Amino acid sequence: MDICGLCPGGSLFSIILTLGYVALSNLNDIYFSNLAETERRKSLLKESFNINTTLRKTNKYYNNNEKPSIKKLGLNCYESAFFTKKVVDKMIFSYAIKISVFIIIYIILMIKSINIELLLVITQTLFSAEVLFYFIKLCYYKFQLDKICKEFQDIFFIRGLSNDNANVLLLNITMDYECLKSFCKIASSSKIFFKNNKEWSEEWTNLLKKIK
Repeated sequence: MDICGLCPGGSLFSIILTLGYVALSNLNDIYFSNLAETERRKSLLKESFNINTTLRKTNKYYNNNEKPSIKKLGLNCYESAFFTKKVVDKMIFSYAIKISVFIIIYIILMIKSINIELLLVITQTLFSAEVLFYFIKLCYYKFQLDKICKEFQDIFFIRGLSNDNANVLLLNITMDYECLKSFCKIASSSKIFFKNNKEWSEEWTNLLKKIK
C-alpha cells in the first residue's frame, strides 16, 4: 500500500518535513540559544566585576578601561546594546525588502489566481513565525533597543554618575536589556557586524570620551 497515496500530492512528505523543522527550531530556541545567552551573561559579569563566572575566554570583548564596578557593568551593557541596535537597524532594512517582495508576489497571485498551490505555499511562508511575525518581533526589538540606549545616554551623558540613584538605574536598565534579549531571542547578523565594526567602534570610542 502506498502510504503517500493517502495524502494527495505527496503532502505526507511535506508534513514530515514541516514537523521536523518545527522540532529542530524549538530545540535550537529552547536549548542552544538559551545556552549561548547564559554564557554571554556570565561573560558580561566576568568582564564587569573581574570574577570567574565562566571558563570561557572573553578576550576583552568590551572596550572600556573602567575598573570592576556597577558602572563598568552598565558601560559593558550599554556597549552591547549600542552595537546590537546598530546591527538590528540594518537587519530591519534588508528584511523589509524581502517582506515587500513576498507581499507584492502574493498580491499579484491573489489578483490573477493563476496558481493556487503556489499561492498556498507563499501564504504559509509569509504568515509563518519565520517571516512576517519575525519581522514584527524584529521591529519591536529595535524600538526597545532605542529606548534602552536612550536610558543609558540619560545616565551617562545627562544626569551623570554622581546621581544617588545611578547604580540602581544602571542595574535596572541592564536587567531590562537582558530580559529583552531573552524574550526576543533574535540573533544579530555577524556579517553586518564585521562589515561595519570599524566605523561603529570609532563611534563608540568617541561616546566613551563624553561620559561624565
